[in-house]
This record gives sequence, structure tokens and C-alpha cells, in this order.
Amino acid sequence: MNKNNLANAVFGNLFLIALIIIGFYIFYTFKELSKRVAEMKKQFDKVLDSYITEKIKKAKETADSILKTYGREDAVSTEITRLLLTIEKGESGNLNDKVDTCNALNKFKLNEQVDLERYPELAKLNDLRVFTEEELNQMDNGLALARREYNAQAFLYNAKAGGFPIQYLTKLFGFKGYYKIFETQSFENYSDNYEVFEEVEQEEDLMANLNQKTKKEEEKKVEFNANNEKIEDIVIEHTDTVFKPSVDLTSLNNRK
Repeated sequence: MNKNNLANAVFGNLFLIALIIIGFYIFYTFKELSKRVAEMKKQFDKVLDSYITEKIKKAKETADSILKTYGREDAVSTEITRLLLTIEKGESGNLNDKVDTCNALNKFKLNEQVDLERYPELAKLNDLRVFTEEELNQMDNGLALARREYNAQAFLYNAKAGGFPIQYLTKLFGFKGYYKIFETQSFENYSDNYEVFEEVEQEEDLMANLNQKTKKEEEKKVEFNANNEKIEDIVIEHTDTVFKPSVDLTSLNNRK
């Protein structure tokens, strides 16, 4: 087959070639998404699921105990109902529901109008954190590592699944459109960073920043005093003028 026949074959089948390329792209993308999901579920099922289930169970037991103490008074019932609605999804829901419940419990706060002097037991609802600082800082339970690894995989999955044309095909292939991420804790000694890549600056941006920095350095060389008078750097100019001695050295030598 000569070059002309090859060119005609390629250009005559551009549509088919494009479909093949798109097909391979979709195949490898969903293969990568499957890998991310497997890693997330591995971390969740191995460490996080049982831990979260236990925390949700304790939160519900706390709510039931408060109801028994105060009965169903309006102020108490309103807060307990709000909490139970938060818990409900996490008890029987899927992975996303459980992560969402964790985030909601970590942020749960009583209404400021609740009279804690009258209902002191309600203060317990402000301390229903799923992840505590002590537990996350323990190196032997693997909780912080599992949580961080889950977040990293979920972050990468969401970035990939949200791209074109994958975002329109996730449901078709039985994938979720996104996975919930555990929100960052507000502890002073604990930081949960799940962004696992850095965006590389474009070359044009680097040159622009360099030029701007150089310009600022040049501007700093010229300063202004309190009266806004311009103070310029002292410049010593070179001159070709030769200064002659005031005494004739030749005549002095002749005298000697």
C-alpha cells in the first residue's frame, strides 16, 4: 500500500478512528475509576465502617437517654428530632450517606436559644464528634491514615468522574457521580490534607511573575523622604580629566 492509499484510508475512516480513540479513553478511564473505588471501599470496610457505625449508635443512645430524662418537651424534642434526622441516613444508607452523617454530626450544634440551665443534659449533643482529636492522633489504630487515604482516593475519583464525557456515562456504567469526602477537622494538632497533587504554573505565568518581581525591585531603588522629595542613588561619574600637580616636579629635580 503506497502513501496515497494509506492517506485515503486514514482520512476516509476518520469517524471510525475517532470512535476507537474515544472508546479506549473511556475504557481506561473507567478502569482507573474502578481502582479508586476499590481503594476507597478497602479503607472504609477495613477501618472506618465499624468505627462510624459505633459512633452513630452512641449518638442515638445519647438522644434516647435525653428523651427519657426530660420527656418530649418542645425545646428538647425539637433538638432531638433534628439530630435523629441527621443520624437516620447513616444507619441504613450507603457509603456516601455514612460519610455525610459523619460530617453532619461533627458540625452539629444546639440552637443558641436552648436553655442549658434548664436542660443541662442537652449539652451532650454538642460533643457528638465522630472523629475526636485523641483518636485521630493515635498512631496504632490506623484511623487517621485510613481517613486520609479514603479522602485522597475520593478526591481523585471526583476529579476524573466529573470530566467530559465521563460525567454523562457514570450512571450508565453503574458508577457514582461523586463520593463524599470527610470534611477537615478543626483540631489544632491535626490537619487532614487530601489534595494529592499540585497544579503546575504555566511558563507564561512564571515569566510574568519574574518580570513583576524585577520591576518592584527597581522601583524600590528610588525612595521618597517625608516631604516626598526624590532621593536618587549617588552615582560617581568617571572623568578623563587629568589633574596636574601644583609644583613643577621637573624644576625640583634640576635644583637637586
